[in-house]
Amino acid sequence: MGTQVRFWMDAYKNTAKTAEAGRPVFDTVPWCEIRVLGEPDTVSGPVHKMQPDPRERFAPAWAKFQQDNASEGLVGTPLKEVPWLERGAVETLNYAGIKTLENLASVADGSLGNIPGGLALRKKARDMIAAAKNEAPLQKMSDELAKRDEQIAALKAQIGEILEAKRKKAKE
Repeated sequence: MGTQVRFWMDAYKNTAKTAEAGRPVFDTVPWCEIRVLGEPDTVSGPVHKMQPDPRERFAPAWAKFQQDNASEGLVGTPLKEVPWLERGAVETLNYAGIKTLENLASVADGSLGNIPGGLALRKKARDMIAAAKNEAPLQKMSDELAKRDEQIAALKAQIGEILEAKRKKAKE
């Protein structure tokens, strides 16, 4: 059976940057899809998370992909992830070269004239980034508390198992 491989660039959520910023932050990274011809299932995901490494396993396809996609990746919150932006606005902004929330927040006044509602969109982007920065410490603390609660629940379960084992042993 033959194998088909496809590489492409897509967004991958950066958990460290997301926690720091208090809002979803994505890196543009290479992804891979591997399909065995004739089989319904595929394996896909970010290249850096796949084992064995598809860059080595499919070296010729990887080399071709690198040659065809020699542009640098974007970092930030993709516009399609911004809840208050409608699809038409996202497409309009993409056409203007604005791909992330951070790009939108940093657009110069002179460049906003070609974008319908550009000033309002930029203000909302700046407000969203500022609000997320203010909420980031609270979100980080909330995440840490949730992790601690999970650890406590696991420890309670272990203690319960130990006590139950002692009770059973004492009855014997």
